[in-house]
Amino acid sequence: MSELSIVLNGEPFELSKQVSIVELFELLELSSKFMAVEVNNEIIFRDSWESFLINQGDKIELVRAIGGG
Repeated sequence: MSELSIVLNGEPFELSKQVSIVELFELLELSSKFMAVEVNNEIIFRDSWESFLINQGDKIELVRAIGGG
């Protein structure tokens, strides 16, 4: 399978294969704690992260939730 070109937080990014959101966090060595994920302007709920596969051309935003007052 050829590389997948995506946009990750506004920057071009290449994946060597199709991965799930959980696998993307592992690949990036990021903790998924307190994170929100948006793919193509749609929030992807955490219970779908394992089965949701990233596709060619997807625009992905990874956002860390920060509490404050």
